[in-house]
Amino acid sequence: MKKILPLAFLAIISGCSDSNIDLVKKSTNPYWEDYTVSQLLDNREQCEKIEWKSFSDKNERDLVEYNCKLNPATDLVKNHITKSRPNDENAEELLQKKNFSENDLLETANRTIARTKERIQNYPEDTEKGLQFIQRIQTELEDSLKRLNEDYETLVRKHKLEQAFSDLTADRFEGVFESHQWVIRNKNPSFQGSFLTFKIKDEGEYSLSYDPKVAYKTAIEDSDKANSALEWATMMNWPQIYRNRLQEYIKQQP
Repeated sequence: MKKILPLAFLAIISGCSDSNIDLVKKSTNPYWEDYTVSQLLDNREQCEKIEWKSFSDKNERDLVEYNCKLNPATDLVKNHITKSRPNDENAEELLQKKNFSENDLLETANRTIARTKERIQNYPEDTEKGLQFIQRIQTELEDSLKRLNEDYETLVRKHKLEQAFSDLTADRFEGVFESHQWVIRNKNPSFQGSFLTFKIKDEGEYSLSYDPKVAYKTAIEDSDKANSALEWATMMNWPQIYRNRLQEYIKQQP
């Protein structure tokens, strides 16, 4: 998987005629032999938007590209973004855990100090050692409480950043796009491959290879719900993209 910034493949939309697109639409390929490309990919209800492009790349090859904003995959990602957002209950749980740990530290230290004071009363000859031990317990308690509060503040900061990042991603996420590409050689389309692309406004695109057989099955079913193969292809990749972006986002914060 690789992150692809806009126009990173350096292809330039050219003045190629629509005849190249027509050639592709009328063709078949080894993965979809029972249908022409147009019969399979055009007029899909699961596509919010379909776009055909004819252009030349930096090597002056004539290419045709099909793009569909794939609603079932887009819905999967939106649902993941929503579920990944920490809520206020998570923040309350952090505070409760911190308070529980703090009380546990105080109770343990106080019991130890009380037993030491009792020993000093019973064995006056151990007074000096006892007082030194109490001082050590109090110092260790202060250090432990300090670390506990620092850890809590770190977790609260992370919680707030994760909330902000989730909101930012939800606002910028533009959808999952299914793409197929052909090279035109001597008026013969040669199928190059299929891709799923996750588009995020102001960041670019995260693109990965997509099994044409899964694309075929998804197009034939034309359901508004993702089948198991599409769900696997989407959710095997998007959560990792999300985590990597989150880590980078946290690093960039002051």
